Amino acid sequence: MNSLAAPPLVSFLDALVQFLGPSTLTEVIVNGLAKAAIFVMIAGGLTLIFGLMGVLNFAHGSLTMFGAYAGGLLLVLAVSEATGPVARVAYFFVAVVVVFGLLAALGGVVEVGLIRPLYDRPPIYQILLTFGLTLVLDELARITVGFYDIQPISDWQAALGTKPAFLSSSFDLAAISVGGLSVLQLFGGGLLAAVVAGTFARSDALERLRDGARENVRRLTPGGADSAVDPLTLATAGAAVAAFLVGVAGLALADLSEVTVNGLALFQIAFGVATVAVVWGFLTRTRYGLVVRAGSEDSEMTEALGIDVRRVFTTVFALGAGIAGVAGLLLAWDPTWGASVPLAAETLLPAFVVVIIGGLGTFRGTVYAALLVGLVDATMTWWFVNVVDFSGLPQMTVFLILVLVLVVKPQGLFGVAEVGGH
Repeated sequence: MNSLAAPPLVSFLDALVQFLGPSTLTEVIVNGLAKAAIFVMIAGGLTLIFGLMGVLNFAHGSLTMFGAYAGGLLLVLAVSEATGPVARVAYFFVAVVVVFGLLAALGGVVEVGLIRPLYDRPPIYQILLTFGLTLVLDELARITVGFYDIQPISDWQAALGTKPAFLSSSFDLAAISVGGLSVLQLFGGGLLAAVVAGTFARSDALERLRDGARENVRRLTPGGADSAVDPLTLATAGAAVAAFLVGVAGLALADLSEVTVNGLALFQIAFGVATVAVVWGFLTRTRYGLVVRAGSEDSEMTEALGIDVRRVFTTVFALGAGIAGVAGLLLAWDPTWGASVPLAAETLLPAFVVVIIGGLGTFRGTVYAALLVGLVDATMTWWFVNVVDFSGLPQMTVFLILVLVLVVKPQGLFGVAEVGGH
């Protein structure tokens, strides 16, 4: 019995050692973060729309597909073989602005002309409408690309060909250093510091400690609390610095000579982080974002204060559609996805999974869920491609996470009992 069990065990241990190696682990983490960036962009617009309006937009994937084709068309028309890499990236960002405007306008028209008349009806009307809309949009896209002799099922190779060559290459992170520390070391240390600082910032118990510390300082300091430094802030900063040093020290001991990452994955991560920062800033640092959050909590009270909630609905739907279109443009450069008609269904499913895991209507939950799903998907993909040799299992693992979350916490990780209560 032991002789029969030994070979599988040895094989598993060898695979585990390979997986935990710096090169493989870095590749998996970077791929997972790149997938998370894509997921958060696609699902971000979906959760904004549902959080305020309570509308489950089944046409969201079609909007992503439209963005991929529209952006791909702009790039194909603007980029030639002689176009340099810097110019290609510049054209890409021009296409981002154009695609966002086009899809935002389309989203506004859809909200005003189709969805607005159904707000007072049961949700099944909105679900059937958006589901029918995605069938119409997909068929229009299939007819259009077929008319121009573009294969609707396979990836649009002309759009993929406009990508700069350096985004298809791999970079040696160990060779890139800042102040004697490699990029990987800085990333590992910064990630640990962010986790520690986020844990301190989000803990209710630590908030109570913070309030108690401020009260004690207010009593003991003649100049009041405003003239003193918050002790818990110092503790948080110290813990974050310590975590950074631990991360740097741990990675410094590892062999980074063969650690490489794909340029497109880094580009997707940077783009996803920028998108999250912009949306987060819009929701938390602007007056209109305050109106959006107020409308999602209590639309009737918001309207009683003199705010045109219906106009806010249109703006949010347009914003969500624009973000979906930009995500599609980013996928037009990704050979794993590519611009094609089936892209609508391929993106809608993971978007709904991320939104449900994070909690319907909460953007913060969508960000955390995208990170979870992206990293799990990348990890399982490596194991089921390199060890088990069954590429269909990673998607099943993601759905197992969805089932587990629904069983343990049906409202999602950060969801509330009711959202979109207009």
